[in-house]
Amino acid sequence: MKYCYLLIILTCINAWSFTNPNAFLSELIEVEETILDNSIKAKSKGAHSAIKKDLLKVILEDKKGLIDDEFDIPEYFKPSTYFWFSVYTQYSSKQVVIHDKENLGLVYNVMDFEPLYASNINRFAKSKLQADLSLERTKKIKSILSRLHLAPSKLNPDEKAVLNSIKSAGIKIPKYKRSKKKLFLRLSTQIRTQTGQRDMVYNGVLRSLPYLPFLHKQFKNFKIPKELLAIAFVESSFNLKARSYAGAAGIWQFMPRTSASFMPRRSRYIDYRSNPIISSIAAFHLLKQNKQILKRWDLAVPAYNFGTSHLVRARRKYKKKATLPYILENYKHSSVGFASKNYYSEFLAMVYALAYKDLIFPLSGYAKKDMDFKQDDIGIYVTKCKVRPKTFYKLLKKNSPNIKRLNSHFIKNNVTYKRNKIVISDLKLSSKRYRKITDKEILKYFPKNYYKVARKLKCGR
Repeated sequence: MKYCYLLIILTCINAWSFTNPNAFLSELIEVEETILDNSIKAKSKGAHSAIKKDLLKVILEDKKGLIDDEFDIPEYFKPSTYFWFSVYTQYSSKQVVIHDKENLGLVYNVMDFEPLYASNINRFAKSKLQADLSLERTKKIKSILSRLHLAPSKLNPDEKAVLNSIKSAGIKIPKYKRSKKKLFLRLSTQIRTQTGQRDMVYNGVLRSLPYLPFLHKQFKNFKIPKELLAIAFVESSFNLKARSYAGAAGIWQFMPRTSASFMPRRSRYIDYRSNPIISSIAAFHLLKQNKQILKRWDLAVPAYNFGTSHLVRARRKYKKKATLPYILENYKHSSVGFASKNYYSEFLAMVYALAYKDLIFPLSGYAKKDMDFKQDDIGIYVTKCKVRPKTFYKLLKKNSPNIKRLNSHFIKNNVTYKRNKIVISDLKLSSKRYRKITDKEILKYFPKNYYKVARKLKCGR
């Protein structure tokens, strides 16, 4: 396998780089051996083994009382929530966790690719090598599982480490050889890899800081828990430019059809899903609707991921038994897979990570440094006149340097848009040309209907 990477590297290598191919291959082999050697020699790690126990207890038991009681971690969700908490706070995108997808408390290995990213290998080859080495290690674990039914005296150190991981996850090992084989065969079909996300969540926290005063104000306006902001991090790590292969966009990852129910129509010139202010208001309306339909936040939150219809159907079917754990264990549908079953655990893990972000991430000094617009003065306006973003930005840039970032929904800035478009500003805009949406109207109307408050108003000059 080692020598096949030469072709990949020579294909991907930058046109301006003149690295000697032989030296490049030598480094590649050395890095590969280091990663595999560390992975094989290292003892299998638990899902949160590297987090200090005292800090873990403070956070996951909410010792400081920072989290609404509605989002206490139920016993059923503790193993999976702890796993996702480690993915968000302990492991970076340079680390890959190899685990069981049914029992997330079972972690076989954590592969550390830091040596790979510290090397001079081309970035495309790095990505390919990380994927291939993760696959190779997964195959190795499958091979180990096929031998675990043997007597302990016949197991090598690697095999004993995997066996200990299984026992530590609370999985009871059968007494008889045939039953053991059956268990380990099943486990071999459930292996999954998960890339760490600590660095992505950290960057998302920094990106979110300027918007938090406005968002927290609107959480109170909508009378919904501030903890729901965790959904935007689960969906995109608060990445304004996030887009999925399925067509979802923005920090809340609105799909086109759902977007059309809450936000003004998209076009090749404008997409309100890309605006964190407008898309957040749309998400708050959606979540409030989910809560009204399903009555409980532990059902309304998963409904954000796979819709209310499945949960409504499950509630009707199971009636008083229809708790989320019961539904996840018993409701069967092709569209409710691994991602859907783990969504609430991911959400809870993110709730706790965000509530205790100051203890987890190096944020000292960023709170003031990153506040680059007037958060307390952010307003939503509807234009009474035609608007050309380029001109709009030019007029306000002196006193609002980041006015363009506040209006990221405009794809084309050199186009003149008709009236009744939504603009965001941290400066008070002239009432002659703009109609500000009040908090009461924000609560009353979906963003797609904001035009109603200004449609009869004339453009002043």
